[in-house]
Amino acid sequence: MNSITGVCYVCVCRESVWGVLSGQMSVDSCPSAVMYDVRQLETWILRLLSAPVPVPGKTRVEVS
Repeated sequence: MNSITGVCYVCVCRESVWGVLSGQMSVDSCPSAVMYDVRQLETWILRLLSAPVPVPGKTRVEVS
């Protein structure tokens, strides 16, 4: 327990996105608000992985 805030980190982790991603909490028992955040995070990760990347020798940036 954190003496400053009085928050138990284990309790917070069990009901957080990090708890789902780290496997400490099953997806089936996850609150809907946490699942919404997990889906948003998955969407952003997919967008980043799907973004085009420069190809060395074929991609160039022209600055005027």
